Amino acid sequence: MPSLFCQKSKEYLLLILIRRMLLGILWCKESWKPMVMSKRKMSAKNNRITIDISRNSESLEGEPSDEKIRETIAYVAEQLGSEDSEISLRIVDKEEMLDLNQKYRDRDNSTNILSFPAELDFQGIDFLGDIVICNRVVRSEAVSFEMNYADRYRHMLVHATLHLLGYDHQEENEQLNMEELEKKIALDLKIGNPYE
Repeated sequence: MPSLFCQKSKEYLLLILIRRMLLGILWCKESWKPMVMSKRKMSAKNNRITIDISRNSESLEGEPSDEKIRETIAYVAEQLGSEDSEISLRIVDKEEMLDLNQKYRDRDNSTNILSFPAELDFQGIDFLGDIVICNRVVRSEAVSFEMNYADRYRHMLVHATLHLLGYDHQEENEQLNMEELEKKIALDLKIGNPYE
């Protein structure tokens, strides 16, 4: 397969901008809603994990800060060897999550989190994919499970990031492997065992 990138920096930059535009298209129908974008490079263990955060849902009391969100996602990616990676996170209301869940999973309900692993290979950029989280659903689950809201939220980020890295839970052995990894990472992040 021919490379998408040429050595010329203008063409390289154009391809980066096109990728960002394509990712933004998913959200254009929601563009009338207030949206906040933030971006920051995280460094640890000589890796750079770039995490773009956008939202159409206001932060809820007890929700992890953007810094904690980035720290959680970056930790998972770094622990599993993903270097110089980029991930997009969208924090949405129930209405947008319902639309996405209907469109991509044929399910007629809002869910807690969705992950969309990148399907295109951008040489030179390790774009892992998109994560979409509905903070109101996660908060409802935390109340229902008698869990700390921030811990539940961060566990969902761990779970979704593992999906972006290729982990799944369709088969029993995959599920056990993924759960064990989630428990270990949760312990490292001091967010408690999500399966207790």
